[in-house]
Amino acid sequence: MNQEIKGNLAKLLATENLLVQHKAVKTASFDVHSRMLTLPIWKGLSSRVYDLLVGHEVGHALFTPDRDMTDCGAPKDYVNVTEDARVEKLMKRKYLGLRKDFFEGYRQLQAMDFFGIDNEDVNAMSLADRVNLHFKIGHFIDIKFSVEEQHIVSLVDQAETFDEAVEAARLMAALHSNDEQSVEIPLNGTQEGSNSGSSSPIEQQADEGDTDDSGDDGEDVNEESDSSVGGSGWHDSVTTAEHFSDALENRASTNHYDENTVIEIPGMKVEDLVVSNSDFLKVCEEHYSHTDTSIADSEFAMYRKSAAREVNYLVKEFECKKSAAAYARTTVSKTGVLDTAKLHTYKYNDDIFRKINVIPDGKNHGLIALIDWSGSIADVSFNMIKQLANIAWFCKKVQIPFNAYLFTTEWPREHTNFRATPNTYCFNSNFSLINVITTDVSAREFENQLKYLFRLSAFFSSYGNVPVFYAANALGYPIGCQLGGTPLSDAINSLHTVMPYFRKKYKVEKLNVIVLSDGEAGAGGFAGDIQSYDDPESYLVRQVEGRAQLRNRNCGVIHPVFDQGYLGNMKIYIDNVKISFPESNIVCFRMIDNRDVGAWVRTASWMLGIEDTDKFRSRLRKERTMVVGKGLGYDAFYLITTKSLSLDTDFEVDNNASKAQIKSAFKKSLGNKSVNKKILSSFAAMVS
Repeated sequence: MNQEIKGNLAKLLATENLLVQHKAVKTASFDVHSRMLTLPIWKGLSSRVYDLLVGHEVGHALFTPDRDMTDCGAPKDYVNVTEDARVEKLMKRKYLGLRKDFFEGYRQLQAMDFFGIDNEDVNAMSLADRVNLHFKIGHFIDIKFSVEEQHIVSLVDQAETFDEAVEAARLMAALHSNDEQSVEIPLNGTQEGSNSGSSSPIEQQADEGDTDDSGDDGEDVNEESDSSVGGSGWHDSVTTAEHFSDALENRASTNHYDENTVIEIPGMKVEDLVVSNSDFLKVCEEHYSHTDTSIADSEFAMYRKSAAREVNYLVKEFECKKSAAAYARTTVSKTGVLDTAKLHTYKYNDDIFRKINVIPDGKNHGLIALIDWSGSIADVSFNMIKQLANIAWFCKKVQIPFNAYLFTTEWPREHTNFRATPNTYCFNSNFSLINVITTDVSAREFENQLKYLFRLSAFFSSYGNVPVFYAANALGYPIGCQLGGTPLSDAINSLHTVMPYFRKKYKVEKLNVIVLSDGEAGAGGFAGDIQSYDDPESYLVRQVEGRAQLRNRNCGVIHPVFDQGYLGNMKIYIDNVKISFPESNIVCFRMIDNRDVGAWVRTASWMLGIEDTDKFRSRLRKERTMVVGKGLGYDAFYLITTKSLSLDTDFEVDNNASKAQIKSAFKKSLGNKSVNKKILSSFAAMVS
C-alpha cells in the first residue's frame, strides 16, 4: 500500500493541507488543533477498504466538532454510532466517488467478519448494535426493527448536525433502557407500523442500482410483538463496534520498523547560523595586520584589472538582454488624448487618439552564493574565489544584491542547542555560514572583502603545493577560517532561514542561489524522540536514513524516504527549499577532478538517465564543463573539471609563429575564456 498516495487522498478529501502520518498505532486519530491525521499501518486490507477508512477519518476531521463526547448527555458509544452514520452520509454526498468505496469496502469487511456476527442472531442484539449494522452493512444482512425503534433509525438517518446525532443517540439510549416515561420519541411524520420513513443505510442501497431499499415494503417491522426484536436492559457499549475496532487493531502493525519517522526543518534565527560580515572582516583585519600582504595585494590588483574586461562585457550583455526582455513585455495603450496630427483623418479613421508604450517593471533579482570551505577544496580554492570575485564585481556594477557565505565547521562560536525539538532536522553543532561578501557596504569595505578572500584562498591553494604566487604560502589564515568538513546538507537547509531574511532586507522578488562545491555530503541527523541522558532539554540525535521522511509543514508535503544515496537525499532537501520558495533558482557548480569523474557518473547515472557512462565521461573530459539535466533537483547543474578553472586565457605566441600556430593559440585562448567565465556568464543569463 502506497502510504504517500493514501496521505494525498486524505488531503484532497479534506480540501486542505492536512498533516497526514502513518504510525505504528492501534487506531486512527485526528488532532483538530494541529490538523494532524494519524493513520495506522493496516496490513492485509485492500485499497477499497483503505479508501473507506481514510474517507471515514477525513469525514470526522471535516464534520465532527471538537467536543467532549463523554459530556453529551448520551453514552459515548451510542454517539459514535450516530455520528459515524452522519459523517459517512455527508462524505458520500460531498464525494460521489466514495460511494462505491464504502459499498465495496464494507462488503469486504463483512466477509472477513469484522463485526463479529457470523454465528450471531443479529435481531437479538441491542438496538445500538442493530443501528450500527444497519448503517454500515444493512443491505448485506436482514435487520428487523420494532415500530418505536424504526423512528430512532429515521432520526439517525435524518441527522444533519452533530447536535441532531447526539439527540438521536440520547433517544436511542432512553428507548433501550425501557424508560418510556422519560422520553417522547418524535415520529417525524412516519406512519406507525411501517418503516417507509427510513432511508437506506447510509444511502448505500440508493447508491447501488441493483439493490432495493430494505424496509420499503414494511417487512422489517414486526408489528405483532415489539419484545421479539432486540435485547433488553441498559447497554453502554456497542458490541459490533467493539468487534470492528478490535479487528482493525489486529490488522494494525505495532512494529515501529514498519513506520517512517517524519522530520521537519526547524525555524532558526539568522544569528544562530550566520557569522556576520563585520565579524569576518574583524578577524581578517586582526590577522593580516601582522602579515606582509604587499605581494598578494599586487597580484589582486593585476587580477582585478584583467577580469574587468570580461566583467564589463557581461554587464553590457546583461543590459542588452534586460532591454530586450523589457521590449518583449511592452504594450501599447491609448491615452484618451486626441492626436492633433490625426484629426484630419477622422472621417475614415476611428483611432485618432495618442498612444503610449507601457513597459512593466521586471522582477527584482538577488543572489546568494554558498561556498564549500572543506579540506578537499584547497587545491582549487584560489581559482574558485577568483570566479566568485567576478560575480561580486558584476553584481556591484548592475546593482544586484549579493551575499556570499562560506559553509564550514571551523568557526568558533557559542553553543546553540539544535536538539531541543524532537523529530526536527539537527544542524551540526559546529556548522556556520560565514558572510564573506555583501554588496551593501562602502566601496572600500567591498574591496577589502575580496582582498581577504584572495589572500585566504591563495594560502590554501599553495599549502603543500607550488605557490600560486611568491610567498602565498606564508599568508596564513585568520581564526575560524581554516578548511573543515563539508556540511552541504546543513547549508541547503539553512536557506529556509537565510532566504526570508535576504528577501526582507533587500526587498527582492526573485532570489537566485548558486552552490560551489567539490563533493557531496550525507543527509545529516535529526533530534529523535528520546531525551538525552545528560541534558533534559535535548534529545538524542539519530542519523537521517532510509526510514526517515521530510515534511514541509507550510505546504503539507511529505517527501520520499531518505534511501537514495548522497545525490538522491540531497535532492529531497533541494526540492523542499524550492517548494517553500517557488520564485527561486538554485544552481550548482560541481567542481570535479578527472580521476573522480567515473565514480560520480556511475552514482548519478540512474537519476540523470545516463545510459552510456563511458561516452558521458569522455565528453566531459573533452569539453571540460557540462550542463546535466534537472534530475538532481537543481534548476541547473554544471559539472566543471578542476583543471579547467586554472586554464591560461592569455593569447601568447612566439614572434616567429606560423599562421597555424597563431590560429591554434587563438582558438585555445577563446576556449579557455569560455570555460573560465562559465559561472559568471551562466548567472548573467539567469538574471537578465
